[in-house]
Amino acid sequence: MDAVYNLSFLTIVAAAGDNANAGLSPYKCLRLNPNVPFHVETISGNNFVTSLSPKIAAEVITKSKWATRGWTLQEYVLSKRAVVFTGQYVFFRCEEGLWAEDFGLNLSSFSDSWPGWDLPLYRFSQASKSVLRHYGNYPLLVAQYVRRDLTKEGDVLNAFLGILSRLEDVIGTHFWGLPSKQFGSALLWSTDMSFPIKRISSFPSWSWAGWIHTSTVPRQPVNYERPIQDDMYMHQEYDSWHIRSLLTCYKIEDDGKIQCFEKADIDPFISIRNRAIQNGKIPSSSVLSINRTINKHLTPPYNHEDILNLYVSAKERSGPLASHYVFSWTSCGTLYVDRRPKDDRGDDLRIKKFAVRTEPNSSFPVGFVRLDYEWREKQPDMLEFAVTTVGLVFDFLHRHINLGLVLITSSCDSMPKAYTRVTVLEARIDQESWVNSARPEQRLVALI
Repeated sequence: MDAVYNLSFLTIVAAAGDNANAGLSPYKCLRLNPNVPFHVETISGNNFVTSLSPKIAAEVITKSKWATRGWTLQEYVLSKRAVVFTGQYVFFRCEEGLWAEDFGLNLSSFSDSWPGWDLPLYRFSQASKSVLRHYGNYPLLVAQYVRRDLTKEGDVLNAFLGILSRLEDVIGTHFWGLPSKQFGSALLWSTDMSFPIKRISSFPSWSWAGWIHTSTVPRQPVNYERPIQDDMYMHQEYDSWHIRSLLTCYKIEDDGKIQCFEKADIDPFISIRNRAIQNGKIPSSSVLSINRTINKHLTPPYNHEDILNLYVSAKERSGPLASHYVFSWTSCGTLYVDRRPKDDRGDDLRIKKFAVRTEPNSSFPVGFVRLDYEWREKQPDMLEFAVTTVGLVFDFLHRHINLGLVLITSSCDSMPKAYTRVTVLEARIDQESWVNSARPEQRLVALI
C-alpha cells in the first residue's frame, strides 16, 4: 500500500459518516448544514472570528469514525496530497500546507509557533520528535495506530505494513512489527495500558501486535495545543545518555534452522566512552568496565549454537509457533514491586503504576511498571526482569552505566521454559544497583 499511496497524485478521504458507504457528505445533499461551528481567537487584545479553522478541523477529525479505524491511518500518512471531506467542510493537506474554505497556512511558518493549529495526525513530512532517535517517526506512528480499532484482530500487522515498508531504511526489516535494528531497544515499547490486557495469541507477546490496546481504557480527550504527543518509547528519557541494544538475538526460520538476526556491536559503545574520556566527561581514573559487563552478562557462550539447537529440538510441537520465539543471552534478576500502586488514575485500581525497588524496604524506587491490580496481587513480591539495553550517562551528577529492563514472566504453555514479555520498566537502573541488589545471572531467555 505504500507504493499505491506514494505514487498517487491525490487521495480523497471520506471522513464523514460511520462506514465506507457514507459518501462525501454534505456535498451529496441539496442543502448544506447550517450548524457550522466557529472559532474565536484573541490576538493582541482583539477578538477574531472564523467559521472554519484548523482547530475546528482537528476536533472534527479526531471525533470522526474514520480517525478511529486502523486501516485508514495509512491512507493519510502515506499520501503526498489528501482532500478530506469531514461532513461540514473540506480541507486539503500536503507536505507544504493546510487549506480549507476560509484559511490557508504554510506549515513551515506556523507549526512550531502554533502546534495546536495542525491536525492531530502524524505524517512522514514532519520532523521526528521521538525520544528514540534511531527509529525516526516509527514510535509516533505506532502510538497512533495501536489505539485504533480493527474489525478483524488478525489484520493488526496487515493494516500497518505500508508504513513499515516505508520505514524499512530506518528500522530494518520488521520482525512481527518491531524494528529488527537495535532489537533490544525495540523491546522497550509501552503504552498507557496496564498488563495484562487482551492478548492476540497469533502474535508474540514481545510485539505490540500481540495485544489489543483499545477499549479497555476510555479514550482520552485530545490536547489540541499539543495534538501529536504520543510515543511508544516516551518513558525512556534518552536525552542524557547514549543507549545501545547490546543483545545478540536469534530466531527460528521456516525450515527450523536458527538464524542470528542481530549481533551485538560493542565498538560504537567503546568509541563513545573513549570520546567522553578525551572530552573530560569521564575521568580517566574511573574508566567504566564496559567490556567486563558485556562479556559477563550479555555475550552468548562459546557453545551457544549447540544450546539453541538442543532447545529447538526439545520444543513441543503443540506449543507456541516457532516463528514467535526470540532468543538472547542476557542478564536476569529480581526486583521488588510494590503491592499497592502509585495513585495516578483516581480510584481505578485496575490501571496503576507500581513502584519498583531494589529491596522491599528501599525508600526510593528505581522506576515504575504499569500492571493490573488483580494480576499483581497473585504474583510474588520479587518479580523477574531482563536487561535489553545499556546506556552511558555523562552529566555532572552521574558517570555510570544505566540498564533498560523489561519485566518477564515464565510461560506455562511451553516446554522447555520460555517467557512472556509483561511490560517495561519506566526508568533505567544503574549497573551498580542492578548487580548489588538484583543478584543477576546470565541466562538464555526465550521470549514468545
